[in-house]
Amino acid sequence: MFRQLLHYVHVALNKGESVPPFLAVIDTEKAALMKSADVLPFLAKKTIKWGKSASQYTQEALDEISAHIGTHFVSFKIKTNEDEFISTVKTAIQSGDIIRTQITPDNLKQVFDKWVAMVGCEIFGIREEDYALLFFADIMHDGTLSTHASLSAELLHKNGAPVFSLGGKMVELGNKEGYRQFWAIYQKPPKSEYRDYLLERRDSLIPLDERSFKGAFYTPVHVVDIAYDKLTERLGKNWQKDYLVWDMCCGVGNLEVKHSNLTAGANDIEWNGKTWSLVNHFIPFTEAEVGAPDRFESDFMVQYLTGMTLSPEALAVLNAGRTLWQTYFAHTDVRTVRDEYKLNRPDVGWYQIRNALRARNVSGDTAPVNFGPFESAYQTLTDKLRPQVFTLGFLR
Repeated sequence: MFRQLLHYVHVALNKGESVPPFLAVIDTEKAALMKSADVLPFLAKKTIKWGKSASQYTQEALDEISAHIGTHFVSFKIKTNEDEFISTVKTAIQSGDIIRTQITPDNLKQVFDKWVAMVGCEIFGIREEDYALLFFADIMHDGTLSTHASLSAELLHKNGAPVFSLGGKMVELGNKEGYRQFWAIYQKPPKSEYRDYLLERRDSLIPLDERSFKGAFYTPVHVVDIAYDKLTERLGKNWQKDYLVWDMCCGVGNLEVKHSNLTAGANDIEWNGKTWSLVNHFIPFTEAEVGAPDRFESDFMVQYLTGMTLSPEALAVLNAGRTLWQTYFAHTDVRTVRDEYKLNRPDVGWYQIRNALRARNVSGDTAPVNFGPFESAYQTLTDKLRPQVFTLGFLR
C-alpha cells in the first residue's frame, strides 16, 4: 500500500505541493503509519526509475522502495491492534513523533496475548505454559542488556536475529516479521517503576484459548475487559489511582492485572499515603475447621451458608478447599513467603493460600501439596453450572 502512496507523494513533491508530517495507509485488514521526514530524502533520489503511474514501476524500483520503507513504517493489524493504531496516530499528531505504546499494568494481559499471536507461536519447540517466561525475557530486554539477571529465560541474538534460551535450550523464531511488527508497536523495556510489579503478575498470563493454567481458574479476559470499561465509564479515566477493586472470587488475578491491588486479607497495605487493613469476608470455614491460630475478623460467609442445602458438586469443592486451608495452617511459611504474600493475619484469602502452598511445593521443605482433588471438584461444578448461567439469573 505504501508503494502506491509514495508514488502520489512523489508526484506532489514534483509539483511543489506540501506534504503532511505523517503518511498513513489503511484497508480492512491492516493499517500503517510513517513519518514523512523518514521518506522524503528517499523520494528525492535520482537513481530510482519512478513510473508514470503507481502500476508502472520496474521490479528494481519496487524492491528498492520496499527495502527502504520496511525499516520506517509501523504496521498494525486492524483485528488485533486497532486501539494501538488509533492511539499512535493521536499521539503522533500531538507530539510530532511516532511513539510506541508503553507496556503497563493496565495492558499487560492484552500485550501478552498479542505477543503470543505474533511472536510466541513462531517459536519452535515451546510449550504454551512457557510463553510467559519467554515473554518476560523479551520485554525486559532493551536490545543490548536485560533489566533483570534472574529471569528463567533469556533473550539473545544470533546473526542479528532474536533467539531465546530456556532451560539450557536455544529456540529460534520461524517467521521473524511478526517480531519486527510487534516491537514496532510497543516500547521495551517497560518503565522502571512498572518492571517489578509486572514480573509479579507472571501467574496471571494464561495461554490463549486455555481455561486453566497450572491449576488456576480465571475470569475470561473479554469479561475482564468489559468490567474494566464499565469501571472507567462510571469512575472516570485513571480511576485506579483513587479506587481499589476487591474481587471476592479472585483466581489468578485477571481483574487485578488491570491495576495495582492486593485482593486478600492483609494488614499494612500502603495506599494513598495511608496504611490499610483488608478484611476477608468470604471465608466459608470457621477457625476450628481449618486450624487457624487466631480468630477471623468476619464470619459473614459462614453465616451466609448456614442452613443452605448445597449440591454434591458444591460440597465437593467446599470439602476439597477445606483440606487445602487445613494444609496451609498446619505450617508457618518462611519469612520471604510471608512478606511476599502479606500473610500477616489469620483471615488470608485463597489467592494468598494458593501461592503460599505452591511456594512450599517449590521449596521441597514440606510434604507436596496436591491440588488435584480441588481442581477436579471445581471443574465438575463448573461444567454443571455453565449451562445454567442464565437460568440461575447471573446474566439478568
